[in-house]
Amino acid sequence: MRPQEHSNQFVLKADPDDDLRDRLLKAFWQELDSRSPRSLDVSGDTISFRGGVFRLVSSWNLLAPIGRGEIAVGTTESGLAVSYRISFRELIVVVTVMILTMMFLILSSEGVEKLPVIASLLGIGWLYMVTASIAFAIMRFNGFVRKCAMSAGATEIQKVKQ
Repeated sequence: MRPQEHSNQFVLKADPDDDLRDRLLKAFWQELDSRSPRSLDVSGDTISFRGGVFRLVSSWNLLAPIGRGEIAVGTTESGLAVSYRISFRELIVVVTVMILTMMFLILSSEGVEKLPVIASLLGIGWLYMVTASIAFAIMRFNGFVRKCAMSAGATEIQKVKQ
């Protein structure tokens, strides 16, 4: 897995004769579609989507910091396995371009002699913006998976330790 990506897996308890898998895929599809993704595709047991910041949505939109992702539903001995992979590459590029632009604008008005201070402050700003956005996005996406699983009828959801 690349450093700009995150993945996770959950195991859902389900009756083998239950149609939880189909309800779960439908719940993921509907919930993702309601968040205005750039694209949303299903192939078998996998839903692929594209989000990102370059859409006409609120910055609070679940998919704003997530450039692209996949959610897969499979079977295990104990129930269903839901795994996801999300990418933050677009977020990292956008924040980097913003910070470099700010650095250029500040240096052009303040002068090169303040470069160490400006670079340090903007470096801290970059680190905060990227890490906070990714951390909140991961927490929110884990909650999103749990919400969809509960709405589809899962009785027990366990996060797989990684």
